[in-house]
Amino acid sequence: MIRPQDQFIHVQGFKVRYWTMGTAGSVVVLIHGISCSVAEWAHNIEALSLEHTVYAVDLLGHGLSDKPSDWPYSGEASGQFVLDFMSALGTGQAHLVGNSMGGLVALEAAALAPQRVLSLTLAAPAGLGKKTLLNFRLASLPVIGEWLARPNLASMTLVWRMAFVDKSHVTPAIIADKVALAKLPGATAVFLKILRTGISFNGFLPGPMAVLHDKVRQIKTPAFAIWGKQDVFLPVEQLGVLSSLMPQTETWVIDACGHVPMIEHASAFNQRVLAFIHATENRATI
Repeated sequence: MIRPQDQFIHVQGFKVRYWTMGTAGSVVVLIHGISCSVAEWAHNIEALSLEHTVYAVDLLGHGLSDKPSDWPYSGEASGQFVLDFMSALGTGQAHLVGNSMGGLVALEAAALAPQRVLSLTLAAPAGLGKKTLLNFRLASLPVIGEWLARPNLASMTLVWRMAFVDKSHVTPAIIADKVALAKLPGATAVFLKILRTGISFNGFLPGPMAVLHDKVRQIKTPAFAIWGKQDVFLPVEQLGVLSSLMPQTETWVIDACGHVPMIEHASAFNQRVLAFIHATENRATI
């Protein structure tokens, strides 16, 4: 595991943190999930950088990036943000790798600018099916959500232990880092705004989900979907929804794995992602 030096760039007028490693090959952009940060890619960025120029970015409202209260925080807005981040770096095209909400954001970016997205690696992408974690559904409710979303060690540990089959990945240091980021001004408000945009007590809202399905159905970008068999945040059966919408999608279901395969099975994840990108680029040159 490695944590590169924090770097900052302005995107859409906002200060944005990112990590970067490598100078070889094509560009890979790593996109985290809700209430997460570049730290989710600490097990991957070095391995991927051996063959690629890799960037991990804190989306607006997350990590050490700015958290404007009046920004929309929709999937489409975040997809455009990723494209604008690429532009700010001087990058025309990239392979996008996203986990959970980051997978949804990657899909939105591909729908907005298919010519700029070389491939999609989607680790349990959000928004495709109705079911999600009870904790998120409860947090979508007024008052209850504000109470549940208060950052503290106990609640953060509880939620993150549910993200893994192997609980040893949830260390006190990781939880302390997550709580510190969650306590930054504006972080909790952004978390609740994003959650309530797409989720109710009954799960993902059918309206936004139908809009996303229509967009995803049009995406022809090469795609690789990875899902943990024991994922309780977004059940693995949602992989079937993605496959029906994007038949070109290659799939990999990992046993003994929860919601964050890039951490829980980092070595295999890195190898399979590199192989997928390599094969995609080979096909593009034929």
